[in-house]
Amino acid sequence: MNKTDVLGGNHANTHLALAVGGAQRYVQIADPGYKEATTFFYETLRDAHSYSTGGSNFREYWQAAHEQGTSILDVMKVKPDSFAGHDNEESCTTYNFLKIIRHLFEWSPSPALLEMYSYALTNGVMGIQRGTQPGVMLYLLPLGTGVTKGNSTRGWGTPFTDFWCCYGTGIESFSKLADSIFWMELKANSALIIARYVPSKLDAAATRGGWVVHVTTGAGGASLATSGKATITVDAPPAMGGEQTMKLLIPSWSASPTVEVNGVAVAAAVKPGSFHSISRTWKRGDTIELTLPAVLTLSKVRA
Repeated sequence: MNKTDVLGGNHANTHLALAVGGAQRYVQIADPGYKEATTFFYETLRDAHSYSTGGSNFREYWQAAHEQGTSILDVMKVKPDSFAGHDNEESCTTYNFLKIIRHLFEWSPSPALLEMYSYALTNGVMGIQRGTQPGVMLYLLPLGTGVTKGNSTRGWGTPFTDFWCCYGTGIESFSKLADSIFWMELKANSALIIARYVPSKLDAAATRGGWVVHVTTGAGGASLATSGKATITVDAPPAMGGEQTMKLLIPSWSASPTVEVNGVAVAAAVKPGSFHSISRTWKRGDTIELTLPAVLTLSKVRA
């Protein structure tokens, strides 16, 4: 593999699906070349062809490396009132991008991969449904300044008379929003990883690990984005007993995050953009309180 970026000008979702197939080939037959290719593909797409939302492409095609911004700015200068500059981020591509991130995290778990998964899921999946109107979704997510979600050439779909490819993947994506909240390391003294803080429950009592935990956010059901707080409660400790580890993703967007176990602040530093590990002999009723104040950040890939 010569590690050359050839994505510019190619149809995004065709080649994303091929990349997913390459990752699955590695899973099935452990061909190391496909693991290397999947990793290079992800890094190239992330660094040179993606928006800060985690999505990519314009009118279904990738731009030249580091030129995706031209689809927003240059076209809007020429035709500011047209839809021509607003056909960004096809939702199907986010669907396949998430699959690739999952494979990479399974091979080499890192906080950065989980954060990219969260960005892409929030913007490119959860962000495509129209409020309280089930079945009304977007094919393309406009990213221009001062435009609304409906300002693409296709606009909003309809529940019964539109069924673009992105509707099929959209329906599937909304059926598995609970995916990738909890992870278990499958090795000696396996750790439980909590990747997303949304109201949820893990019941692994009958499987390896034996954890039963639930996550809540804020007071009265307020989201993490609104409250900046999340609580993890252990309903049943790990079946193997003894000291076990829980790893908490501390988002890089959090400012001065804190973690308390049963009301006592942890002694170790809590660093944004990392896993915070807590090792102890867990018991039923143990609670972990996270405070994750958000700070506005600017993400710029290259000057």
